[in-house]
Amino acid sequence: PGWDGRTHSPTRAPFTIKCDACDRVLASSKPYRAYCPGCQKATATRWHSRCVIALLGLWRASTVGALHAFSGVLNQLLVDHGYSLLSASAYLAVASVLSLLCLPIFSVVSSRTGIRPMLVAGSL
Repeated sequence: PGWDGRTHSPTRAPFTIKCDACDRVLASSKPYRAYCPGCQKATATRWHSRCVIALLGLWRASTVGALHAFSGVLNQLLVDHGYSLLSASAYLAVASVLSLLCLPIFSVVSSRTGIRPMLVAGSL
């Protein structure tokens, strides 16, 4: 009992290991570090959320790039509304830099708030 004659290996897992995340005891056929199924699912969900936020960031960056292509038009619009040429250019540059600096913050905040609120925030 305990041995399978066909494979010359024990029928039960010979190693007892702990989950790296929650310290739950697991039976394993390998002596390597591992995660329990619950922790694996939670990790996969977190990475999925971060990938979605990163794709939203890429979308936002491409939008900013497209808007940068129209910066001459936007600059002239601000000049027509009373800004000087220099202050209109500076205003557009600051707005572009601030939107790019917000992208990494969105990925960090998404791990706390979830995807749905970040979809709204990312589209602004």
